Amino acid sequence: MARATKRPTAEVAAFGERSVEAELLRHNWVPANFNDTVRNAADHDIVAKKNGRTLLVSVKTCHKAKMFQFRYFDKKPQENELTVLVEMADDKCRVNDQFYIVPTEWIYREVKARQRLLKKPKLDGQARKDLGMCTLRLKGRRDKKSRAGWNLRKRLEEQGFLGAWDRLDEQ
Repeated sequence: MARATKRPTAEVAAFGERSVEAELLRHNWVPANFNDTVRNAADHDIVAKKNGRTLLVSVKTCHKAKMFQFRYFDKKPQENELTVLVEMADDKCRVNDQFYIVPTEWIYREVKARQRLLKKPKLDGQARKDLGMCTLRLKGRRDKKSRAGWNLRKRLEEQGFLGAWDRLDEQ
């Protein structure tokens, strides 16, 4: 069996952004990609408009690793901010990609919980390194222990965020 080649991070991110733009268009939103004009815009990737409403969208995409990297939030998110988590399917069929449409406020709380965990010492008593970023993982831990930042897929699905494009019209 041939081993899959690792995709460059920028290509995975660009795929996620284009996929989200396509989904927004499908749901009658008019998206504009910030990263087309400002490379890696700091706060948002896409702005979308529909019926006089504006959404500020951040896109995070993962492939094989099934995890998302987040910087710590400097400020509390606005009401019209959302984050779309794109999980690229392992096969070559885009129809199997998963989209989680999440209020950025919810992501903010998850990142804060992970950040609090990083302030606790390791089991050997040593301090953890704080790099100003944290990882949220879709998969659970192998030891089945519940920890902040792990088993994100379960919580996202429990909240009804999987494929929740119609929720955009309810906000």
